[in-house]
Amino acid sequence: MRLVNWLERTAVGFLFGFILVDPAAADWRDDIGWTRLVTEYSGPPVTGAGVQVSVVEGSDNAGNYMPMNPGPLPPEFTGKTIVNGTGTHTGESPHSRQVSRAMFGNLTSIATGTSHVTVYSAGDWIDNRIGFASGGDPVPHNFRVQNHSWVYQPSVAVAENILKRVDYVAQRDQVTIVAGTANSGTLLRVLVHGYNLLIVGRPDGGHSKGLTSFYGTGRVRPDIVAPSPYPGPPFYTSHTTPIVSSIATLLHQAAAGTDAARSDTMRAIIMAGATKDPFPTWNRTTTRPLDTIYGVGQANIYNSYKIVEAGETNGSLIEPTSSIGNYGWDFVSSLSPSDAMHYDIVIPPGKEWRDVSLVLAWNINVEDSDPSPAVFNPVTTLANFDMRFYDSSGTFLGTLLDQSVATAGNVEHIFFNSLGPGRYTIRITTNMNYSFALAWSSTAIPEPLAGATLVLASTLLGVSYRSRRRPF
Repeated sequence: MRLVNWLERTAVGFLFGFILVDPAAADWRDDIGWTRLVTEYSGPPVTGAGVQVSVVEGSDNAGNYMPMNPGPLPPEFTGKTIVNGTGTHTGESPHSRQVSRAMFGNLTSIATGTSHVTVYSAGDWIDNRIGFASGGDPVPHNFRVQNHSWVYQPSVAVAENILKRVDYVAQRDQVTIVAGTANSGTLLRVLVHGYNLLIVGRPDGGHSKGLTSFYGTGRVRPDIVAPSPYPGPPFYTSHTTPIVSSIATLLHQAAAGTDAARSDTMRAIIMAGATKDPFPTWNRTTTRPLDTIYGVGQANIYNSYKIVEAGETNGSLIEPTSSIGNYGWDFVSSLSPSDAMHYDIVIPPGKEWRDVSLVLAWNINVEDSDPSPAVFNPVTTLANFDMRFYDSSGTFLGTLLDQSVATAGNVEHIFFNSLGPGRYTIRITTNMNYSFALAWSSTAIPEPLAGATLVLASTLLGVSYRSRRRPF
């Protein structure tokens, strides 16, 4: 199979829209927690320095996909090495320039320290980098983050072939792959139906959204939303997607050399850091981990950076003897169906945890059953993990307060607006020997005087908590 000039034809397009002016204000940086992070640390604690990233771009009508013309670099890209990985057209694509400015530009992005970027045309990337044209193995992706602000709608058979290759790359090379959903309409097949990626929408909810319809049905898309750095409306997912990629780039700098840099752990960290504050209608159920419009919520670099900074806290196969902090993460290389992993939260009297976000993530396993690099024959296996949350104040695992037990997908999520004093336990179980990542985020504050909501909750449940979910 081969795709010939498919990107220049009507079957494929950008997530259209670009604006050739600088942002008038930095409100979007406030929205993603960047201003708070910089203020708290008296400067940026991370800039993306040393993190190699990649941008895959749809070609314009002239075949261009690079973010600038040959010659001296414009101010937003000064000091950066931008490699033309495809090596054909060298002219500037205005769309590519706007995407790149948002992801790593000196004047627009938060990841200003990113200095080495490789850009591919989407056609070349599919045909030659992930091996669709030859049918062979995908080439190594020696990047930590890769951004995709383009869309493609092939047949289901072609899409599934591509998606398995992309999931394989994310797993094998441990690269965080970030892709946007379309700006309207139904879900497109590439890359939105992938497992081991982060799919990004817009905070206004105008993006395409819904449940996956093949390669594993019933998974909510998008996973997360982010604001645009460019004035609007209208807004475009082409511009919100690189915001999440820039957040991932900063986190990879902070996580370098640890299991936090794994593709599954990084997904959990970014998703656990997301905030629900802009979305009063955000909700989940015990069998639907994400909101059907906003996914896990709006990406927030402050929360996600604090998760990475807190470091790894190991779970326990037996009743824990210590508790986790209000930020943190854990990667478990293998959990058996006969075991369960536990994490205790202990909130002392007079304290409260607010916006408690727990995200469990794992990769779909894609293995190449053909040893020859000339033939890629993927075999997929998807584990099923469940996450339950107990009040253990009186007895270990005494009262089940909430659970995330979806049968579709590779993420579970529990969220509480507030947890009052007490002992709580997170319990993770699985149906097969497999690895997982858990990340959590919350704000620890002195507990306010008990209002009616907390009094009612403590009376009925013996614990002060509120959860944005439907009853189960």
